[in-house]
Amino acid sequence: MGKSISSHSITHTKRIAQKIAERCAAQKPGKRAMVIALEGDLGAGKTAFAQGFAKGLGIAEKVLSPTFVIIKSYKIPLYAGQGKHATLPRWSGQAGYKLLYHLDCYRLKSGEDLVSLGWQEILNNPQAIIMLEWADRVKSVLPPRAYWARFSHSREERNARTLALRFPAVFLRDIS
Repeated sequence: MGKSISSHSITHTKRIAQKIAERCAAQKPGKRAMVIALEGDLGAGKTAFAQGFAKGLGIAEKVLSPTFVIIKSYKIPLYAGQGKHATLPRWSGQAGYKLLYHLDCYRLKSGEDLVSLGWQEILNNPQAIIMLEWADRVKSVLPPRAYWARFSHSREERNARTLALRFPAVFLRDIS
């Protein structure tokens, strides 16, 4: 349930996230939101990953890190990767994923800060995918089944980074 990938550019990081998003969107939602936790150094690619992920869900809006607003939500269109990037249809049931919540937990001191912002209500929405940057700061309130992506800078190449991904194998197949 894990894979380590070297990315040599922001564009490559976004493409990896886009493919994972398309596969996530094709899954039947569970009883609660799907949670994707991102952690790593400043500038290591968390926001780029979130941008690629949103694109993979067919979200056309510009995605920026919600550092000051902390939570930003986006509507997920009917098909993941709608338009020229269409690859996998979203789960076809009426209860498919409809919202992406993008959170930046950098300014939060603990999981309790997240709870005070309505975390439980967001988490209990089975039609939501939640992506948290700086998730390690609020780890105490994340569900045990959260998927994790750890980003670290490469020591050899200036724009390179390593992504340590803990997702189900079906999400990571043929991704490099």
